[in-house]
Amino acid sequence: MSMFLMLATQALAAPTLAEEAEAAMVEGDAATALKLYRKLVRAEPGDGKAWYGLAGAAHALERWDESQEAWGHAAQLDFRPAFSAYNRGCALARLGRADEALTLVEKGVGYGVLAPEQLRDDPDLASLQSDPRMVALVDRADALAHPCSHDDAYRAVDFWIGSWVVAGPEGKRLGRNTITAEADGCVLREQWSDAMGGTGTSLTWLSPEDHRWHQQWIDDHGRVSAYVGDVDADGTLVMEARSTRADGTALHLRGTWTPGDDGTVHQVFASEQPDGTWWTVFDGTYSPVSDSTASR
Repeated sequence: MSMFLMLATQALAAPTLAEEAEAAMVEGDAATALKLYRKLVRAEPGDGKAWYGLAGAAHALERWDESQEAWGHAAQLDFRPAFSAYNRGCALARLGRADEALTLVEKGVGYGVLAPEQLRDDPDLASLQSDPRMVALVDRADALAHPCSHDDAYRAVDFWIGSWVVAGPEGKRLGRNTITAEADGCVLREQWSDAMGGTGTSLTWLSPEDHRWHQQWIDDHGRVSAYVGDVDADGTLVMEARSTRADGTALHLRGTWTPGDDGTVHQVFASEQPDGTWWTVFDGTYSPVSDSTASR
C-alpha cells in the first residue's frame, strides 16, 4: 500500500473529536472529556449535543458554575430540553441558588418525562427536599408519570372491577367474569367464561387522545369487537362497536354497563337489525363472587 493510501485510510479511521469526548466519558475520564468538549463548543458553538456533553463532564467534576452555564446553552439550542433544564437546576441547587434551581426543575418536570423518584433521590437536590415547592414538584412529577392513578376520570369504570357471577333476568347463571385493573390502573382486563364453556377477553381503557372509553374484545368464536363510548351522567358506560364474526359478517353492537346501588353491575348488549331496531342479545346482572356462589 502506498504511503498516500495508508495515510488516507488512517484519516478515515481516526475518531472524531466528539467520538473521543464520548469515549472518555464512557471510560469515566470526565477531565479529558471536558477538555475535548471545550474544544468542540469553541469550534461549533451552535452544537447543542456538544454543550450537553460539556455540561455532563463539568457536572461529573462538580464544576457547578461551568456545568449550569453549559446546561443553559444546551437548553437554548433545544437539545434534550427537559433534562437540560432539570440538570441546570441541579447545578444551581449545588450552588445554593434555590429559587433559580426550583424554577428550572419545575420547567424540566413540565415536560412529563421525569420520574418522581429521580427528584426525591437525586443528591444534587438534597438541599431542596424540605422546601414545600419541591414537595409539590415531586407530587406533580408523580401525577404526570402515573396519570391513571391520579386522575379521577380513569376511575369512572372501576365499578366493574372484581370477580363476578353473571345471571340472566330470570336468575339463570350465564357465566363468570373477572375484571382486573392493570398497568397502574390505565387498563381493565376482562376474562369471561360462559356456562357453555365459551371464553372471551377484553381490554378497556380511557384514551388520552379522544378522552373516550375504548374496548377491544375477542372471543373463542373468533369474534372481534372494537367498542368506543362514554360514561353518561348516571354513571353508565355506553359503548358501540362495529363487530365482525369469524365468517366476515359485520355487526353493529351497543353495550351498556350500569352500576347498581347494591354492588351489582347490569350489562346489556343489543344488535342493530336491518330495519334499524335493536335486539337484546345479552342481558346479565353481575353479582360479586362470595363463598356461597364460588362453587356454583
